[in-house]
Amino acid sequence: MDSEGTVYVADRQNQRVQLFNPQGGYIGQWDDVWWPCDMCIDADENMYLAEVGGIFMGETKTPVLENPPARITVRDLDGKILSEWGMEDPHGAGRYFSPHNIAFDSRGDLYVGEVAFSYPDGTTPTDWRVLRKYARI
Repeated sequence: MDSEGTVYVADRQNQRVQLFNPQGGYIGQWDDVWWPCDMCIDADENMYLAEVGGIFMGETKTPVLENPPARITVRDLDGKILSEWGMEDPHGAGRYFSPHNIAFDSRGDLYVGEVAFSYPDGTTPTDWRVLRKYARI
């Protein structure tokens, strides 16, 4: 929820973020999201959105590289992307496999929690980190 009371709902399976007013009335939605899981708003009212992407979604047990990769997007409250963190190659350095949670602490440091060990056939490295911290300086 932002400072005006707008409620943002990550609708992962429908690949959208829905917006509602404080009374529960539908305002609109963002459709340019890649399987959103979680979101948080910083002190400057920027939205940080954890998007699991579609590479490891679906019925098959193999990555579908044609689908969008996992990423973190920083957006204004109208949904415009200000910054994007991630990589096209899900096996490259700096990639995300599946960012499911995102939150700020009281100092403004950002934490991203991932679910890495649930992917089929050992697609994630055994030493994959499941929590990342980005310190505010």
